[in-house]
Amino acid sequence: MGLETIWIGNDHGGYELKVKIVEHLAAKGIDVHDVGSGSDKIVRYPYYAAPVAGAVSRGEAARGILICSTGIGMSILANKFRGVRASVCTSTYLAKMTRAHNDSNILCLGGKTTGLDEALDMITFWCRYIMDKEFADPEGWQLQNTLTVARLIAMSARQRQESRGVHYRVDFPDTSPDWQRHIVVSKGGEEWL
Repeated sequence: MGLETIWIGNDHGGYELKVKIVEHLAAKGIDVHDVGSGSDKIVRYPYYAAPVAGAVSRGEAARGILICSTGIGMSILANKFRGVRASVCTSTYLAKMTRAHNDSNILCLGGKTTGLDEALDMITFWCRYIMDKEFADPEGWQLQNTLTVARLIAMSARQRQESRGVHYRVDFPDTSPDWQRHIVVSKGGEEWL
């Protein structure tokens, strides 16, 4: 199983769509590593989202697909993993743009909200597209955008938490590629992340 293998996971709401997607990818010669769920019995989606997001985060997989009833829960969980850029898509255009402009590495779909033909079109475009050279970041804009988001997260958290004695300090240079390690949270003099 190499980096070109797409990891796929689903809960009960995405099982039927997942089966069709796996068949579609196999017909195109794309290897799939299926982490389940293997039926439409009710299960908890985090148990299937975490292995896919973890594999992408660790570099064991370049891309993943997650399917629940709406795609939203899967995307929220997946985006908590470092380096994961999970996107919920509801149209072929969004699937194309999330790859071309945002370099998403996990596609999240809704098994109850997305028709089969639309889902297969999204998969086809999402698998085919690579990031546009125009957005390939030769000037470091993506890093700057990431750092801006980190600062905004820290500012928002600071505003919500200072009244409870929690203080945030964003401690990183503008060129740090590992910005998440530089947000320091402290309460009562004790620091933690």
